[in-house]
Amino acid sequence: MTPRTPRRMGLLPNYGSFNRGGGRHIDPYLHDDALRAKDEEIDVLRGKLKRCEHIIKTKDKRIHELEERLEKIKPKRPSP
Repeated sequence: MTPRTPRRMGLLPNYGSFNRGGGRHIDPYLHDDALRAKDEEIDVLRGKLKRCEHIIKTKDKRIHELEERLEKIKPKRPSP
């Protein structure tokens, strides 16, 4: 006779144990919550990445502007 398990429970093998009939029951809803939390974390990190890329582009543009101003101000030396 096999043990009765609720339909929503999955059976995962317990890799740390050498039991032949052993296994852990997992709740798929718990897994969904973990995935949802990870998706939210990924969205937050994407937002941070986007802000960082915007800051880098702004700073890069400013650096190019300053380099151009420096080239204009720098005295031109004749080549020997």
